[in-house]
Amino acid sequence: MVRAIALIVLVYCMHGSVCGQENVKTVGVYTIVDKEASYPGGEKALSRFLVSNIIYPRRAQKKNIEGTVLIQFIVKKNGGIEKAKILKGIGGGCDVEALRVVKEMPNWNPGEQDGVAVDMFFTLPISFSL
Repeated sequence: MVRAIALIVLVYCMHGSVCGQENVKTVGVYTIVDKEASYPGGEKALSRFLVSNIIYPRRAQKKNIEGTVLIQFIVKKNGGIEKAKILKGIGGGCDVEALRVVKEMPNWNPGEQDGVAVDMFFTLPISFSL
């Protein structure tokens, strides 16, 4: 199987943080926090993980499907990943593959609000390119 070349584009710009906005908490989960959740080892480590684990779906290869899948999930205050879902898909099996790999990620460094670890939403763009 061909391994996907997954590029992380705007990883930390896509999760909902906007300068000047107040912190927003929706049903116990923050969308904006003082300190963002992060993958252990940073963006480069996240890119390595994705490239090593994503398998480009054959159906997408045959149909020359390329693009960016957006996966949203909650980074729990213990760093675990929960409730991952597809926000924007491209089809051809890429959406399901991106979701599968996100669910296999190790625990993250949690986001913090006022110095305390909190649950927060995170949106991760995963690019598929032939």
